[in-house]
Amino acid sequence: MDRNYPAWLGWAGFLGGLGSLVAGVMMFLGTEILPEWVFIVFALIVSLFMLIMGALMWRNAPSNRAPAPVREQRTTNDT
Repeated sequence: MDRNYPAWLGWAGFLGGLGSLVAGVMMFLGTEILPEWVFIVFALIVSLFMLIMGALMWRNAPSNRAPAPVREQRTTNDT
């Protein structure tokens, strides 16, 4: 397991995704066990998870910039 990212963030993403899945299936089946706002809450949790995870990954990413090319100095030979 990678310890570069907090464990609570992984659990928040997992629970948000699971809640969205359950609420979405209930809405698809037409059961009115859960109110519709429950899906929105779980979708917001997943959105916040993705936003925070993206920021952490961006911060931890290595720089992709190529090093500046070394310029050779010309020497003038007046012979």
